[in-house]
Amino acid sequence: MKNKLKIYFVGGNRNLKTGGGANISLSALENELIKLNYNVIPVMGINVKDALSFCKLSHISFNPLLKFTCKEIIKNWQDAFILLNYCLKTSQGLKRIKDPNSLIINNGHWCFNSDVLVIRFLMKSYLNHLKGLNYITPWYLSLLDLKKKIILFVENKIIKDTNIKKIITLSDKSKDDFNDCYPGLSSKVVVIPNGVNKDVFRFSVKDRLKTRKLLGINKKHPVILFVGGNIYRKNFELVIKVFKNLPSDIHLLAIIRREELDKAKEFSKGFGNITFLPWQDNPSMYYNASDILIAPTIYDTGTKVILEALVNGLYCLVSDSSGVGEFIGNGEGKIIVGSNSRKYYSEIRNRGVRGVVRKIQPGRLVLSWSEVGVMWNRLLSSL
Repeated sequence: MKNKLKIYFVGGNRNLKTGGGANISLSALENELIKLNYNVIPVMGINVKDALSFCKLSHISFNPLLKFTCKEIIKNWQDAFILLNYCLKTSQGLKRIKDPNSLIINNGHWCFNSDVLVIRFLMKSYLNHLKGLNYITPWYLSLLDLKKKIILFVENKIIKDTNIKKIITLSDKSKDDFNDCYPGLSSKVVVIPNGVNKDVFRFSVKDRLKTRKLLGINKKHPVILFVGGNIYRKNFELVIKVFKNLPSDIHLLAIIRREELDKAKEFSKGFGNITFLPWQDNPSMYYNASDILIAPTIYDTGTKVILEALVNGLYCLVSDSSGVGEFIGNGEGKIIVGSNSRKYYSEIRNRGVRGVVRKIQPGRLVLSWSEVGVMWNRLLSSL
């Protein structure tokens, strides 16, 4: 018998059933809550009249304005108005479907009138982190950055929305960052990590050989994997700096959001041993084909691809800004400074790419989706 309580999930990418960079993997968590007899109703947009499709937002980068050109400024302002319009219309739609027997879970989305907010990280924390790394944009760019102003304004309003009963973050790091920005709301904050389907992401020799053959990669050559949906924040430029000094038999496999593929290729002109692919619905095949995951992200708080790679048994070179340190046990990976390319380079050269293949234990501290479902059930039962 289904629970009388209706659970509306707002946002997220339901097409990425096994992986993805959304705050939570909607389909995976949805399945767990259905098993627990909740009446789960996914909401990707209320309807065409009420809100833009979620897909309309997929091209919008949350990076600050970086160039003083008419094209970049116009794009920045267009994105700002799209975000604001989307937020207002989606909020109106949610208000109409809300009833006493329902809870609205906002998966890091741009809308008010939610009961539970899932937030991977705050834009405010991200910008503070950039300042700490001296990634400071000139004052005139900051003045013209309407998108940043809209993002910070809306983010602040969403966080302080009195309808919010609980705020879910994905790691202790994200909780600490949140409490630094909003100490008065700390009682609402709960950590529930992302889960991973450990059967889907288990290492397979057969899939490794099959994928390498499909991609035309020599089965004996070492492969470094990069996966990122925002090449600026995920620091892809540093990956190229490291890669250009490595031996020529090492291959780079870069899985990047489709809208950013051309930009990523600009960073890597002149390299023949790089394979670029858009983000896929089945990322486990690329973990199987690789030897090391490199994730020098400038800022994150629980990167899902790193958790998946750990379960697959990959050796992970990740930055100290990735927020996954709490999920990595002894021998399962290494935390190194995200802004220093020499350390990534020396770590790869010193260990030898061939020497790290599958000689580590899969991520013991990474939760399965069934374990995450239990944590969510406990939370929802308390509301």
